[in-house]
Amino acid sequence: MMIVAIGVNAAAYVVSSSMSPVAGLLVGLVALVAAVIGVLRVTGSLDYSTPRKAIYVAGLLIPLIAIVVLAVVSSEATKALRANGYEVGFFGAKGV
Repeated sequence: MMIVAIGVNAAAYVVSSSMSPVAGLLVGLVALVAAVIGVLRVTGSLDYSTPRKAIYVAGLLIPLIAIVVLAVVSSEATKALRANGYEVGFFGAKGV
């Protein structure tokens, strides 16, 4: 979910600058919803505190910072999975 959110978020910037702003807004809203769901699921699984979750979600509301937040959360999830013995590829854990 995190990789998809990063891709859709980046696509929103491209669509808004090359096509109509309305289309960019719609793609951006889809990206925001996907990102919030992904961040809440991952941070919940990692047992993060509520204030830390709120900081990550607030970061998603700032353009370009959202991509950094998604990359950080994805990296933290990857580290946790590898620490528990899972093999992790680009699109998530393998063999789960």
